[in-house]
Order: sequence, then structure tokens, then C-alpha cells
Amino acid sequence: MFVKQAVIMKWPTAPPWFKCRQRKYAFQVPTAISTLPQDAQLSLFPNPNNGNFILKGRLPTDLASFELIDMTGRLVYREKLQSNGPDSRAISVRLSPGVYCWQLSGESGVFGRGKVLVGEW
Repeated sequence: MFVKQAVIMKWPTAPPWFKCRQRKYAFQVPTAISTLPQDAQLSLFPNPNNGNFILKGRLPTDLASFELIDMTGRLVYREKLQSNGPDSRAISVRLSPGVYCWQLSGESGVFGRGKVLVGEW
């Protein structure tokens, strides 16, 4: 996401209940949202699952990294993938039941991301 510095606004007077002495405030305004490449059609299924799932799709780069992150932000799984491999990759991970975020990234950025639900089904 690209952010540009907005104009600094100066408030003439603060209301009596506002005890702040600083009267200048800076706001950051988002000007663009980064998008995923169109040639990266990736899917992860089945969802929900028991820790065994399939990542399907072409990798738009030679070397990519598949990561699973739990809801506390901790990296729980990482695997390096190469584009010369098959379009479908079986991934088996022993995970506690819960919601996980997945991300596939490479040198030029993020190619895909999403959420996966893992539980006893």
C-alpha cells in the first residue's frame, strides 16, 4: 500500500474538554492498494480440513515460499516451492484446530493469500 503524507492541519482552538496542548495533526491518506498478479490463480482446498490439503495453481516465479501463520502471528509452517513442479501440491501439516492464514510469496511480492480452517472433521 502506498501512503502519502497529507497536509498538516492546524486547529484554531481546542474545546475545553480536550486537554491536549498540541494543535497540529498529521494524517496519512492511502493512495493505492497493491493487487495480486492476474496470472497467479491459486486455491487451497478442502477448506475446512484436518491439516491435509492441496495447493493448486501455477507459480508466477521460479521460487516461492508457502507459509502458514496462526492467529497470533506465529509462523507455524514454511515450504519452498519451485515452479517446475506440478500444478497441484499436497501439503500435510500437523496443526492444532483453529483458523490459519496462508500466504504464497516470492522475490517480487505476494502471489496469493487466504484463510484455512483446521479441525477434527
